[in-house]
Amino acid sequence: MKYENYDEIRFWLFTESYIGKQISHKLRQKYNITTVDKWKLHILHNHWNLFINTPFTKDFDFEKEKNPIERGLAFHFAIREVEKKITPKINEVANILELNVDLFRIFIIYKNLPNKLSGPDKFVFASPERPITDLGYYIKVDFKTKKKDIEEAFHTIKTIRLPVVFGKNKNKTILKSKKRSDIGIKDNQKIKFFIGIEKQIPKLIKDKKNELMGYGYKESEFITPAIEKFLYTELLGDKEITPKKEKKVINTIKGYYYDIADRYRLPTIRKLATIYEIINSKS
Repeated sequence: MKYENYDEIRFWLFTESYIGKQISHKLRQKYNITTVDKWKLHILHNHWNLFINTPFTKDFDFEKEKNPIERGLAFHFAIREVEKKITPKINEVANILELNVDLFRIFIIYKNLPNKLSGPDKFVFASPERPITDLGYYIKVDFKTKKKDIEEAFHTIKTIRLPVVFGKNKNKTILKSKKRSDIGIKDNQKIKFFIGIEKQIPKLIKDKKNELMGYGYKESEFITPAIEKFLYTELLGDKEITPKKEKKVINTIKGYYYDIADRYRLPTIRKLATIYEIINSKS
């Protein structure tokens, strides 16, 4: 698992869950988001006035500016500014799910997950589409940066006495969640089971009319069969077990599943219908 802190894992689990994929698909359908290039052309063709009047483009002369990096950043940030205005449902859904709005929008539009500094990498490349999300201070390094600039920034940051993010982050993200935030030894195994079960759910839904599971369907009608399918296809294979042991194992796996869903505050099937109604509403 590539993510290490609570917020990163929660966001990643949402994107890997069946509900997360359904919500993402529905939002992409609503705004006709297919490829990044087509999306940007859509903004330039249909929202040109918004694009040229952002804080990043209003006084920016693209013809006189010779630095391609500066031009590219102005363009990207202007696109992001327009996206905020023309995709209000993404904001609404992110707030309901208690997800970071900016990261959620990036995932819906660009299908990207955020960079992080809590891994083994000594440095990362940050861009508007792949931002750094760890709490801390950062110094931008480009071809103009000198060694003394980095040293001065490092000494300045140390005097502020706040978390320092310099290359590799050694500080945990400050969490506002009341849920347990430490990642226990057994959590990785439970998370693998959760992901495995989530992957089985689409295979159980053959009738397209039943995709709106929130209407008249109980959660157990999908979760329990998904657990059974996961048990026999991913864990047991050709092995046979007694009905008594099968029941015990299924109950254990079900406990793992709901433990992860509860701890990381992941949306349930019951919430899907409400979110669909919000996405489909005109307001």
